[in-house]
Amino acid sequence: MRIPSLFGLLCFSCAVQSQNLRIGLAEDPDVLDPTMARTFVGRIVFSALCDKLFDLDEKL
Repeated sequence: MRIPSLFGLLCFSCAVQSQNLRIGLAEDPDVLDPTMARTFVGRIVFSALCDKLFDLDEKL
């Protein structure tokens, strides 16, 4: 009974420690403001950090 409890505790503590989001990018994003950003790299960053409220299509 102690081994499964210890295993569960170790798994939980490992999941809590990961608090960094790392993304490999070719260049730096232009602006970290979703309303002003115009580059593809900025879109990659915002897709990882923000919920989408709007999307670009052929009409926009």
